[in-house]
Amino acid sequence: MTPAARPADSPTAVWKALARRLSPTGKDRYKAFDPETREYKRRQKITDTLPKTMAAVDIYSAAGFTTQLVLDFDAKEHGRAQVDADFARAAGWVRDCGGRVVSDRSTSGGRHLIVPLAIGTSATLAEMRQLADQLKARLRTLDPKPTKSAAGCISVPGTPCSGAGHRLLDGPLHEPVAAPPDSIDSRFLLALTSSLPPRPL
Repeated sequence: MTPAARPADSPTAVWKALARRLSPTGKDRYKAFDPETREYKRRQKITDTLPKTMAAVDIYSAAGFTTQLVLDFDAKEHGRAQVDADFARAAGWVRDCGGRVVSDRSTSGGRHLIVPLAIGTSATLAEMRQLADQLKARLRTLDPKPTKSAAGCISVPGTPCSGAGHRLLDGPLHEPVAAPPDSIDSRFLLALTSSLPPRPL
C-alpha cells in the first residue's frame, strides 16, 4: 500500500497514544469544551476513551514551564491556503533547526504544529512569549494567545472539531510515538530564534 493510500489512524488510537504525551508532567487532566459557555473550563481525567467534545491539554506546567513549542494556525481570517503556507514555512524552520514536527489539521482548515523539546530541556513562559511574538510577525495566521498564556492549552490530535469531524494527525501515528527520545537537538530553540528571517515590511 502506498503512503497516499494508507488509511488514517482512528481518532481513538491517536488520542490514546498522544494525550498523555502532550500533557505537562504532573498534569493528568484535560480541559473539556463547554458548548454553553464556549470555553474550556471543565476538567476531566485523561483516560484511553476519546472525549465526546473538543478537548485540550495544558501547554505549561504548574511552575510555568513547557517541554514543547506549540503553534496554532487559525483559518478564520485569512483562509486555508494562507494557513497551509504559514504552516509549511514554520515546519521548514523547525526542521532546519533540528526540531521534530507533530501536526494535525481541523475540518475548518486550522492546523497545529507541536515540537517536542529535547529530553531534559524546557522553556519558560517568558521565553515562549518572546518567541511567539517573533513568529507572529512573520506568520499571518498564527494565533499566539495559547503560547503566551500560563493557562494556554492546545487541542489533542484525534479529538472532535467544532461542528463535525475530528482533528486529523498528519502522517502515521507510529512516527511521533516511536521517534527516538534523543533525536531532538537540545539547541533547537536557540537555533530557531537566531535563524528566523527578517520581518516583512
